[in-house]
Amino acid sequence: MVSVRSEQLEDILEVCQDLLADVINDLHVIEDIHISLSRTVVLQHHHIDSFVESLRNTLEVNARFSISLRHLHIYTNDERTRTFIALKVDNMHYDKVHKLMEKVDVVMTEYRLQRFYEKPSFHISFLWCLGDKVSVLNEYLHTLESAIKVGMDESNALNLFIKEINCKSGNKEFTFKLK
Repeated sequence: MVSVRSEQLEDILEVCQDLLADVINDLHVIEDIHISLSRTVVLQHHHIDSFVESLRNTLEVNARFSISLRHLHIYTNDERTRTFIALKVDNMHYDKVHKLMEKVDVVMTEYRLQRFYEKPSFHISFLWCLGDKVSVLNEYLHTLESAIKVGMDESNALNLFIKEINCKSGNKEFTFKLK
């Protein structure tokens, strides 16, 4: 995953919470904001060290890069038990993130783990609620998009500089610095 910390994102989060307070009463903030490069998988304990080393060798040779987040999107998990409000990675930066994901997929395949989605939609989820609320939240998407433009730059994007990739395994977190 690519961890993300941004004051701009916090402003956008607050605007969305305020606008949706009367619509969704159980809206929760996602504390660990990130862009996923893999699915959540179960890794056997004796494979953790070699898996992390494979990821390190694969990822640390990549250069740092910038991305833009431009549009809101509503997602559900595979089971449709949770709904998420997210900012999508802009199309012009999609390939940069996709190339990293492909490298992670190679490592996942080596360990016989499930690869990422065939057609990934890279995004940062920042709010969630229980249940499938996609249709309800999609009704407010235009209002939310207009309101969050205030927290973005003149190109109506939230720009982020990606300099590290993180991997969590149980209660351990590993950081891979990009060049």
